[in-house]
This record gives sequence, structure tokens and C-alpha cells, in this order.
Amino acid sequence: MRRILVPVDGSEASLRALRFAAQRAREAESEVHLLHVEPPAAAEALRAYAVRPELEKVRADAGGRVLQAATDALASEKVRSTEHLQRGEPAHTIARFAAAHAIDEVVMGTRGMGALGSMLLGSVAQRVVHLVEVPVTLVK
Repeated sequence: MRRILVPVDGSEASLRALRFAAQRAREAESEVHLLHVEPPAAAEALRAYAVRPELEKVRADAGGRVLQAATDALASEKVRSTEHLQRGEPAHTIARFAAAHAIDEVVMGTRGMGALGSMLLGSVAQRVVHLVEVPVTLVK
């Protein structure tokens, strides 16, 4: 059975990628792995909370809501999925996850900033394309 990884962040672009992955999963009888990556907290965010466990709970709750929305969307498409929440730099975390879980394809959204914007600013999607060993489908 093929394994499709869909990194989700709650954005409209990731929801479009999710719908695309659902269609592909139904056609190829694939299993879908949803991955939400919480980037490292900025120092300013840490100062906003007196206790670090409070910050971790807020971040875990937010990640859980993103994953639940993605799971619900796939369930409405009659596609089963497995949820994963990890912390780290998003592109590298996605690439490590893909390698560790024998992922066959990554399907993810892109903001579609255009060639110049992507070249100057970079993007998670662009870095993932260069870091993973499997096909990556970018959905605008």
C-alpha cells in the first residue's frame, strides 16, 4: 500500500493539497499520513507566558485543532488517515518523517509566491522538494 504524507498547517493551500491527496488516495488505495509541524517558539512568544508548560499546551492544542480539521476533511471524503504532531524546523522535520515512515509521496500546498519571491524568500515547500528522496506534488 502506498503512503502519502500531507503536511498541514491550517492554511487554504494545505486544505487544497489535502483534497488533492484524498482523491489520489482513493484512486490508488493509499494510506494518508497527516503531519503538523510546530516550529520552534520565538523568544518573544516565550516571554508572553510565565510558565513554559502553558506555552507547550497552547501550541499542542493549536496543532491538535489543525490535525483534527484535516482528519475531519478526509473522513468526509471517506479516506482514513493517521495524525502526527511534531516540533522542529518544518522542512527538515517533514523530510525526516518521510524517510522514517517509508513515505512514497509528499503532497503539500504552496503559497504560490512566484519564482522571484520563492527565490528570494525560500519556502517550506521548496526546501522539502530538495530534501526528500520521494516525489513531491505541490498544490497551488
